[in-house]
This record gives sequence, C-alpha cells and structure tokens, in this order.
Amino acid sequence: MELSSFEKDCIVGIEYFLNLCHASGQLASFDFCSSVSTVAQCPEICTPETLPDLSWAQNMGYAESKLVTEHLCMRAAKAIGIKPRPRRNPPSQAHRLPNEGAVEYLARRLVRQGEDRAQY
Repeated sequence: MELSSFEKDCIVGIEYFLNLCHASGQLASFDFCSSVSTVAQCPEICTPETLPDLSWAQNMGYAESKLVTEHLCMRAAKAIGIKPRPRRNPPSQAHRLPNEGAVEYLARRLVRQGEDRAQY
C-alpha cells in the first residue's frame, strides 16, 4: 500500500489527537506506537534513540506513515510542549510496494497545511 493510503486513518488521526492534547490546556504525555520499520534502512548497526532520518524508513507506505507521524509528534512537542514517546514495535507483517517516499510526502503535507491547523 502507498503512503497516501494511510493518511486518513493514521496521519490525520494523529493530527486530531495532537490538537486535542493542545486544547486540553495541560501538559499532555502519551506513548505512540510506531514501528521498527521506521529505522529499517538506518546505516548504523545500532539505531540511535533519536528522531529517525526520513530516508531510514522501509520502502512501504506503513513504515513511511509511522515515520511521518513520529516527525509530526516531535514537531508538536517543540511547538506546544507535549511529551510524545514513540515506541518502535516490530511489524506484524510487511509489504514492499513502490510508493511515494516519506520525504516527498512530509514536504507536500507541510506545504499544504493551512492556517486552520496547528503548525506541526
């Protein structure tokens, strides 16, 4: 599946959740179920526990959607002070299909953001 097929449920869903955290007026903290597939192409033997580079995701929409979502969570952390904790769980199954890359998708999504959305 392509990255865009995860937009409605995964990426837009986390944006709604981040806006809800911000609207609560309290310091929100939450665990985010990411995936080890977000760091599948890390060039290092030991993957650092930092925000993954956009080029590290496995070449499948699921992995790229999780990586985009990790980036959105961390941008929100800086912008509104929430405390997300990504947990990179192993995937239950993997599909490798050609698709739009995470870099291109995140760039397109950030360009598309309007004033009515929080700036993550």
